[in-house]
Amino acid sequence: MAFDLKSATPDTTFPSGGFLFGADSQSASNPSAYSDTAYRDYLVGLANTWTANGAASTPSQLLNGTWFTGGSATTTKPQFLIEPSGTTSNNWSTSGTGLGINAGGSFSGNLLDIQLSASLRLLLTSAGALTIAGSYITNNNMEVGNGWWQANGAAGASGGVFFGSGHLITWGSAATFGGGAADSGISRSGAGIIEVNNGTAGTFRDLKSRSLITPMTSELTIATGVITVTGSYHNVDTEADAASDDLDTINGGVDGMEVVLRANNDGRTVVVKDATGNLQIAGDMTLDNTQDTITLIYDGTLTAWLEKGRAASGA
Repeated sequence: MAFDLKSATPDTTFPSGGFLFGADSQSASNPSAYSDTAYRDYLVGLANTWTANGAASTPSQLLNGTWFTGGSATTTKPQFLIEPSGTTSNNWSTSGTGLGINAGGSFSGNLLDIQLSASLRLLLTSAGALTIAGSYITNNNMEVGNGWWQANGAAGASGGVFFGSGHLITWGSAATFGGGAADSGISRSGAGIIEVNNGTAGTFRDLKSRSLITPMTSELTIATGVITVTGSYHNVDTEADAASDDLDTINGGVDGMEVVLRANNDGRTVVVKDATGNLQIAGDMTLDNTQDTITLIYDGTLTAWLEKGRAASGA
């Protein structure tokens, strides 16, 4: 005989909202002697809301048992496991798992959905797609398998992939990271400068492409004999639209940089001066037609622009 502590009278059925106590060997199938163990299992099996508040050094709920390790991929279950009854469950780490989520094969929803005031912060779908609303920070390697690493966004929106100074993008002959040394890479060499290397910064290597397109960057106007290049193709005009002007110094060059200069206006003459300022060319070059060009390359050792070619193509 058990006692219903709600009604404090003998009972042979489990009372709504009440408690019945009996031996642990007895179960819910024998309501006249409902054990504390069976009641615990019964209670946990219900839909519950836990309202206990946390406090300093005291979490609301704590699982502080030792994590199981060393079994098989089937028996080494996570310490906390979310898994529908009947789901195939045989792929766990034998080193142990803290939190496990294992959905059934037909499940097509989200395995994990973390939000802040109904705003997405982290989402993991059943297909394995991971969405992170904020920054992803890692101090270790990140590998991408047979998929794509994409930076998506609306037209004009900011965003993309950022690498800090000194970091490289590298490739190697191995199929996986760590399978072999990197032999190709790109990295930042300086402000606005990308270098191709062998996976180590400063070891310059070849760039292979079908063609190299260098659009006209901007018009440059001579100021006291000087211009500053910002690209590889510029048209040049005289200072204050004078009829003629000398160009003797070009700033903005880095070792190996090439630049093509042409006249800006048929009615004004730019004279590119030889052995004046930092120009070392095959004699003065007169640009008095918009089809006239001169091609230069900068030598960082000589700190000078050297001529590669010229074309007086205008009439």
